[in-house]
Amino acid sequence: MGRLRISVVVPGRLEDVYRKVTVIDPKGPPDEAAMAQKYGRLVQHIDDVYIFEEPSQDHLQWRVTFEPPTRRHMEAVDLRWSDRVDTFEATSGQDTRWTITWHTKARGVTGPLQGLLFSLSGKRRALRQIVEPVLAAFPPRPAR
Repeated sequence: MGRLRISVVVPGRLEDVYRKVTVIDPKGPPDEAAMAQKYGRLVQHIDDVYIFEEPSQDHLQWRVTFEPPTRRHMEAVDLRWSDRVDTFEATSGQDTRWTITWHTKARGVTGPLQGLLFSLSGKRRALRQIVEPVLAAFPPRPAR
C-alpha cells in the first residue's frame, strides 16, 4: 500500500480551515444539509463516524471519521478506492498546515504506477480541484 501526499499552508485559523474543508464546525453540531451536499446520502452515524453513499451509479460508500479540528479520515468501503486522511496543524501566526494523504490499496506493480501517474498529472489535478478552492476562500495575508 503506497502513500500519495500534498501539503500546503493555508492563511487561516485551524478551526476555519477545518470547517471549510470538511463542512464540520469544530465548535457546533453538524450541519446535516451541508454534509449531504458534500459527502452524499447518510447511511449510518455512530458517534464521530459517518457512512455516506455517493450519488453515483457505483453506490460508492465512505466511512468518514471526524476528529475536529485536527483530522478527517475517509475510508473507502469498496476496496478499489484509496483512503484519504486530511490533517490540520496550526503553524506560527494564524496559518494552518493542511496535509492530504491518500493511502492506495493497489498491490504489486499497480502501486508504483499509481505513484508515477500521481506525480505526473494527478497532483496538479488535486491541487486545482481540491486545494485551490480552499486557498481562494482565505485571502493571502499582507507581507509585513
